[in-house]
Amino acid sequence: MQTRHFTAALVAAGLPAAAAELSGIALPDTQDVGGTHLVLNGMALRTFSFLRLHIYVAGLYLAHRTSDPDTILASDQPKLIHFTFLRDVGRMQARNAWRESLDKSCSAPCQLPPSSVKAFLESVPEIHAGDTSVFSFTPHGLDVSMNGHPVGRIEDPLFVHVVLSSFLGPHPTSPDVKRALLGVSG
Repeated sequence: MQTRHFTAALVAAGLPAAAAELSGIALPDTQDVGGTHLVLNGMALRTFSFLRLHIYVAGLYLAHRTSDPDTILASDQPKLIHFTFLRDVGRMQARNAWRESLDKSCSAPCQLPPSSVKAFLESVPEIHAGDTSVFSFTPHGLDVSMNGHPVGRIEDPLFVHVVLSSFLGPHPTSPDVKRALLGVSG
């Protein structure tokens, strides 16, 4: 279950305000992407297997809060997804997870260029507990950073849409993550 703890003490101390906390990960209530002020729409905990191993906490930031995934997917407004990883994930595990996610989110007649998929998967690194990654969606594409360092940019609009759909589309990798990012409980 998603819990949110508002932290007025941080504001009183002059530190950036954390809007919400989930599994010990606090995220700020706002982010800026390309000069656009975004607000935290929802936070999600990604788990894996029947053991419910905690993988990451993600926060979705939008220009305007909404629980409608179609509105988000159709919008050319900037968006941001912030990830904080709670456990190590091997390079091959991460690549296989992305491959499966892209396949689910881009079923026929959708078709991504195989060379683009290969390049994307080859760029997926090994992940360590505590690592952060940010996906910044703009009208120009998707910028990906890892631990504050740029990793790459995807400019193909279809590929960018498929990546966002893997979290919010009709066939998300995790329906629980989708609901939580949309701010929908239960």
